[in-house]
Amino acid sequence: VLNVAGRGGVPADAKTVVVTLTATNVTAAGFITGWYGGSRPATSDLNLLPGSTVANLAVIPLSSTGTISLYNLAGHTDLIADVLGYYR
Repeated sequence: VLNVAGRGGVPADAKTVVVTLTATNVTAAGFITGWYGGSRPATSDLNLLPGSTVANLAVIPLSSTGTISLYNLAGHTDLIADVLGYYR
């Protein structure tokens, strides 16, 4: 879980964020999914291969507490989330 609202220029009343997710130092094939609350969706935001560095733009609604969840299917990866904007 990543706290987003009220941090780094994102207002506390933001409803959705636009982020660039970047995965690096990937150790296994898999994917990254970002979402909020409830069941994890059956879609991916990043598809990963061992040894790769990959980035993608994602638009992720925030939970009522201003967080997003990030899921990595397999292995280990360093994940960077750069917030580019938000919607209220």
